Amino acid sequence: MTQPPQWIQDLTYDATEEIHAFDVLAPVGCHYHQIDSQWEVTIFASRTEVVGGPKDGTQTSSNFSLDLNGVYKLLDDVTEFRWQALPVDEADDLGPHVSLVGTRNGHPVWLRILAQAPVNFEPGRIISAYDGNWDEAWT
Repeated sequence: MTQPPQWIQDLTYDATEEIHAFDVLAPVGCHYHQIDSQWEVTIFASRTEVVGGPKDGTQTSSNFSLDLNGVYKLLDDVTEFRWQALPVDEADDLGPHVSLVGTRNGHPVWLRILAQAPVNFEPGRIISAYDGNWDEAWT
């Protein structure tokens, strides 16, 4: 995938600053694409996979809170600000998320911050059941 525009990198960094982990936050992913003039930017904390021991292969999500006031301030001219509590249907791989539509530096953007990583993304962190050490799989 090509490098995102700098303003998307900045938006992702700024949005990540509004995520407050209750433990150590797993690496954060960003999926983006442009449809017509609007950019869709989706941000999520990756899952952590346990390797070894009786829970080998178990994947967990990072537990965090999201500063909604801070997220709202990331965009200019917000026209929509929503919370989706559950997946819409079985094909909805985004699941629960906060959604904002507005502009950022003049760019129309639909920003979504997910409660969990989509299932089609590999874990971003691997933790050893034997020694508790972890490795970041995403860099």
